[in-house]
Amino acid sequence: SGIWSVGHPAFFAIGAYFAAYGSGHGWSLEVVILGAVATGAVLGGFLGYAGARFSMLYIALLTLAFTMVSLEVINRWSSVTGGDQGIPVIELRSALGFGTLAGGGVNAQYLAVGAAAVVLAVAVPARSSGLRMRLVAAKSHPLAARTIGLAPEAQSALSFAVSGACTCFAGGLLGLLTGFVSPEPFSLAF
Repeated sequence: SGIWSVGHPAFFAIGAYFAAYGSGHGWSLEVVILGAVATGAVLGGFLGYAGARFSMLYIALLTLAFTMVSLEVINRWSSVTGGDQGIPVIELRSALGFGTLAGGGVNAQYLAVGAAAVVLAVAVPARSSGLRMRLVAAKSHPLAARTIGLAPEAQSALSFAVSGACTCFAGGLLGLLTGFVSPEPFSLAF
């Protein structure tokens, strides 16, 4: 949609820590994935709506602040995240009968490849869709978008919500693939 974000390391971390926390508390795979996606969508929608009136530079600064605050919370909330030491992703059982996925196991790799295929199958046609054109138009020319009935704030919130949801989903899969989640990989260099 033409919006530049520096907040994606935080969304990856949220998804990965969701998987780690869920595996330690006996949550099912579906609950972990749906919880991570919903959390990413809500936080992304909030960031998108809050940053809709800003220029690109200020949106980048807002998302940078989101990443910095998220990493600080991860480091300090050691009862949930393990702090600097991290936390393992033990295993997640499927409530729908798909079996058990061990953290760092081969089945997690198959799930990640399948999920990437599904997300790409949805994302490629969406790139040339009317929805994307509205998103870009609302960000590039907000006054013109308002005159034809598009709300730039809603378009920006939708864009960030979808992006945050996909990134939290990928973070949950990353936690399953690695079998261990610590704050180092989610720095600004990421």
